[in-house]
Amino acid sequence: MPLCPYSYKDKFIYICLNDTAEKQISVLLHELNHFMFYFYYSDLKDKLGHEKYELLKESLSYFSNPEQEGKPDEKELRNLYASKNWENIDEIIKSTVDFLLGMK
Repeated sequence: MPLCPYSYKDKFIYICLNDTAEKQISVLLHELNHFMFYFYYSDLKDKLGHEKYELLKESLSYFSNPEQEGKPDEKELRNLYASKNWENIDEIIKSTVDFLLGMK
């Protein structure tokens, strides 16, 4: 199973037992990133809509798993993230939301 399912609602993350410990930690880091996003930024879903909200959530893995390429639709956001040294996650989120709202 190449994907590791998770449920924020039910508070679980699956990992692949056949993966190395390093890969398992990488998966946990990635999924916990999503859990934190859902917890702290759930209010953005109404503002952005489902598709852009999920794009933002996925693209933020750039900061916890920079070695991953990301999905093709994340490219512009990952370029934005790489474009400067950010002060904090709130600054990143605000800039990214502004960027997403400006997209057609």
